[in-house]
Amino acid sequence: MQPCWSKSLKSKQSRERQLEYLMTSLGYSFQRPEFLAESLVHSSYAHEQAGGHYPHNERLEFLGDAVLDLVVSEWLFRAVPDLNEGTMTQARAAVVCERSLAGVARQLRLGDYLLLGRGERSRNGDYPDSILADALEALIGAIHVDGGIGAVRVFLERILADELVRAQQGSLVQDYKSQLQQELQKVGPRSIVYQLISQSGPPHNRLFTVEVWVDGEVLGSGSGKSKKEAEQLAAQAALAMLG
Repeated sequence: MQPCWSKSLKSKQSRERQLEYLMTSLGYSFQRPEFLAESLVHSSYAHEQAGGHYPHNERLEFLGDAVLDLVVSEWLFRAVPDLNEGTMTQARAAVVCERSLAGVARQLRLGDYLLLGRGERSRNGDYPDSILADALEALIGAIHVDGGIGAVRVFLERILADELVRAQQGSLVQDYKSQLQQELQKVGPRSIVYQLISQSGPPHNRLFTVEVWVDGEVLGSGSGKSKKEAEQLAAQAALAMLG
């Protein structure tokens, strides 16, 4: 029988090889790989480990969320001088929204490297958008701690290149609320109400869910990191319902 310590060593070496491969695919080599390792540990996995003090990625996610907002805001400010505040806010929200970040995380295959608890593990090779988006934000936080804001800028401008170009061209900025109002009022005045249904998550990473009611009936719902984003997504869902 193989000694337990030998199995543990092999497991550690296998994980280190995984992370080395990931660094190659990311195009960024960590000076302190432990930051990368921590960014890929979900809290559900940490809570299953003995001792109760296993590091997980929520602190790095908190940092990465703020750094991501800063870098994207700065990019929009410099790249598109004629954008006003409201349009920049919409463009940034489109770039950093959960769905967009999850899509990028899938392209990077972050799900292949995540450590999750039994209840969160994938059965079909994919994970919810929320888990993948949080992991990407944690990775951004890890790069910032390891290499500073310059390293983050280079990394984000590469992995978000398509989204940033679309933002610069204005194709990401869509006011679904206005579109919905125009569509509904083609046949006359309508009662349109956006109602906050729930909010969940820690203070630094709230998730808001909003329903849009039209003439007393629910026509769509959406969830986002702010009430405004949730309202826009609810309006988008309502437009899809209307065809």
